[in-house]
Amino acid sequence: MNRMKKLIILLTVIASALSLRAEHKTMAILVHDGTSTYYYNKTAFSQAYADAVEGDAIYLSAGIFEATTIAKNISIYGAGMGQFDGTEHNMTNSTRISGEIAIEIPSEGSQLYVEGVYFDNSVFPRQLNSGVFSKCYLYALTISSEYENAVYATFYNSYVACSIFKAETPVAFFNSVVKIPLTEGGKYFTNCLIIGEGGIQGTEFPHYKNSILMRYVSYDLDGKDSLVTSDIEDCILMSYYVDESTLTKGNVYEINYSDPIFKDGTFYQLTDEAAATYVNSDGGQIGLYGGDYPFDITPQIPIVGSIAAGTVSNNGSLPITVEITQ
Repeated sequence: MNRMKKLIILLTVIASALSLRAEHKTMAILVHDGTSTYYYNKTAFSQAYADAVEGDAIYLSAGIFEATTIAKNISIYGAGMGQFDGTEHNMTNSTRISGEIAIEIPSEGSQLYVEGVYFDNSVFPRQLNSGVFSKCYLYALTISSEYENAVYATFYNSYVACSIFKAETPVAFFNSVVKIPLTEGGKYFTNCLIIGEGGIQGTEFPHYKNSILMRYVSYDLDGKDSLVTSDIEDCILMSYYVDESTLTKGNVYEINYSDPIFKDGTFYQLTDEAAATYVNSDGGQIGLYGGDYPFDITPQIPIVGSIAAGTVSNNGSLPITVEITQ
């Protein structure tokens, strides 16, 4: 579904909502076979989800929604994860799902798709045959060893504030920020920014390509006395500490944490000099803004900045002014 079609759906439902339930601000729209049903207030998402069937889409306005367990392959479109002022995140115009949320989808053949959502608590994927998270902010992402080989997920243009992967299950990140990655391996990071101390446990190490690792420490989670590491290719390493004897490197730049490689006031954009100096083996850009999915948190569904309803005319029509901010 393209951006214009989504805008038409959104404006159509907004017009209905304003004329019927103008007192509500937080809203969810369930789209099933071309028919839209709308729900209001903080329970709107859970109510829409309860009525959804496999393959349906739920559109969420900006606002705070209660969390619910997700056990259906559906599409969820939010108004966005918020905004970044430099490297600082704020929740302006964000769709926020509040509370711990579990994902348990054992079925095959379809896909869970989530875009433009801020999760303010832990997300626990337990069973997920195929999942995509795009332009999302996750306060914490935890995959337990109890669910070994049960989670297959891909993240694009997302921000994970804390990640704990206690299972060697395939999870891939593209053009995303991952902080404090405690992992058992089997993870792939491409054009990512890895921030903070990270540990590795298990036999299958993570793979980093075209990424920037800031203050990255690789140690054994069972005791920190036996250092292990991973495959690192076309990366910038900033003040990292790993066991060189087990480090597989290819075209790696080792610099100090204090080196000024990012533009002031930006979200980790390389300076022109750094972008020209630190390139991958193909001459492409390393970091969040390189590769096939340059970092961009703008959601596909437009954000409604303001809505103003006029006076109902003699023929019963209601003029509505909608400002799209993004």
